[in-house]
Amino acid sequence: MVPPRSMTAHRPIYKPVRSVERAFSVLRAVNVLSDASVEAVAKATGLSWATALRMLETLEGLGYVRRGAGGGKFRPAIGVRALSDGFRDETWISEVAGPGLERLTENFGWPAIFSTLDGTEMMVRESTQSKTPLAIERGMLGRLLPLLASSGGRAYLSYTSEAEREHLLSLLRQRGDNDEKFVNSTAFTRMMRQIRRDGYAQRYRGTMPLTSSMAVPVLVNDHIVGCITIIWIASALSMQDAARRYLRPLQSLARDLATESPCGAHLHGVKTAN
Repeated sequence: MVPPRSMTAHRPIYKPVRSVERAFSVLRAVNVLSDASVEAVAKATGLSWATALRMLETLEGLGYVRRGAGGGKFRPAIGVRALSDGFRDETWISEVAGPGLERLTENFGWPAIFSTLDGTEMMVRESTQSKTPLAIERGMLGRLLPLLASSGGRAYLSYTSEAEREHLLSLLRQRGDNDEKFVNSTAFTRMMRQIRRDGYAQRYRGTMPLTSSMAVPVLVNDHIVGCITIIWIASALSMQDAARRYLRPLQSLARDLATESPCGAHLHGVKTAN
């Protein structure tokens, strides 16, 4: 697994803590071997038998490994799952999205953002608004965008699972405003189908009347983890011209991000919307 760039960008101040390195190497070995004897762990890590046993017993006391029924082999324990509770695919992809978004902006001039679902809105996790004079909207990082009115939100709704989409729509219906009318309309159904057919979602002016945008989903093993959006001045370019120029680069970046995901790098089925 390749570590996030943010973890490798700076030279460390101190030397690595050897005991921590050993502990994690033992934990990785147990995770791979599943039922691991002390001898197997020692061989996999290059540690002595005594050191491997000491590490295993320490990890056992902390709740990260447990002994099998016979007592001679070790297995991952529930504590290992607790380590990943705060980790989400979109968090990792957000960390690696920045350079790709910057390349888009360098190539085309327009700002680009990466957003993920946050409740019933899309949160802007990465943005190049500050890196181009063509950006009208500033301070986009951390901004919440509406699901139904933003191109990223529409792309998310179209490519998420049916169960999640229905859950999100039920929450939007509870508001009792125009959202309820729209999600129950044939126009909404047609829009969802159109997005899947085209491979991207669009916003023509709308909530930001001076700009238009198009968004593509980042899919890891058929699961949407976020959306890449490019934003341009509406009077400068039609949606058709934008799709012709930007759709393939957006989809290429979506594939790259999905491949760099811990899940995408090790499992089959990394896809992009066609």
